[in-house]
Amino acid sequence: MKLMIATLLLPILSNAQVYGFKPVNSANQKVDAQSQIEIENLPPQLTQDTLGICYAVAASTLLTAENCRSMKTDCRSISEEQVFSPLGLAPLGRAAEDGEKKSTKSKEDAADPYAGNIANALEELVSGGGFAPSEQCLSLDKILSRVGGAEEGVEVQLQIWSKLKDLYNNSKKIPKDCESCSNSFYTTAKTEIEGSLNLNLSETDLLKAFGKETYAEFFDRVMISPACKKLNKSLGLEFSSKREVKLDPEIGKTGNYSQILKTIKGVLNEGRPLGLGNICLDAKPTKKSCQNLHGAVIAGYRKVCDSKGACVDSIKILNSWGKSWQKANNDGWVDAKTLLDRTFYAEATLTWIEDKK
Repeated sequence: MKLMIATLLLPILSNAQVYGFKPVNSANQKVDAQSQIEIENLPPQLTQDTLGICYAVAASTLLTAENCRSMKTDCRSISEEQVFSPLGLAPLGRAAEDGEKKSTKSKEDAADPYAGNIANALEELVSGGGFAPSEQCLSLDKILSRVGGAEEGVEVQLQIWSKLKDLYNNSKKIPKDCESCSNSFYTTAKTEIEGSLNLNLSETDLLKAFGKETYAEFFDRVMISPACKKLNKSLGLEFSSKREVKLDPEIGKTGNYSQILKTIKGVLNEGRPLGLGNICLDAKPTKKSCQNLHGAVIAGYRKVCDSKGACVDSIKILNSWGKSWQKANNDGWVDAKTLLDRTFYAEATLTWIEDKK
């Protein structure tokens, strides 16, 4: 099954205001213990940092958690060799086909390395029995180690991505009949890229990268070492032939808050987290237009009540904004309706992995 779903555009966090995540603090309230469902066997938290690849971070969490579940492994203490790389999954999240027919992805989206969808990333890997690089081989933190790592120097990182895009655009302006111009440009480009990023690019790799038709393809070729695509550096989903990617069939049609909450609790009760997409981070979100869409992982549900008996639904979000966000926002426990209403219950809002029937 191939998914035919709209592309999810992700914001670079430092450029976007964050709305919709309303923490539910249980310190002065009572948690309904009978209602609580929480998936605790989850991998170490990864960050999207200044790249808008939240969909790939979410996909990494779901896939790695499923492997831990299948193999009865303690996910909290696994090595990087057992964690799917978000950078490696990012290109899969941009892919969407239906048979031989390409998706409705626009040329602008195709050129954007920060565009994708959680469901697409899962579907491309699970249904095809495919593989993706491990975090041990392909880590954003290691690539950015020359500027302090993946959680340091936000403005410096943004400048690096801007410079990378400028280099790609400028490569298209090199006169075709000027060999010296070409040689000079590629020599300088290699020095600039390797001076900013912990990458070792061969001349062949560099030429192939600059020869790509879109910036997204160029970005992938620069960032993803061919060595990391080898099977001994990659991960697949265990028992993938017995697994499938699911979407709530009602979401995008007649779905509403009650329906989505029922689905969330049902999947969590099976011991699996879910991917939550289409979260509009705009100050005033609308169904027809959203400038900043986001994706995350749902890892828990509980009902919290005050002293007067008034209760609210709370879901636990694993966000791709780092451990500091998680800690500052009640470990990710947020008001369910406030957040879920911002999805407008659109198609592919919820996705998860389950056993084939």
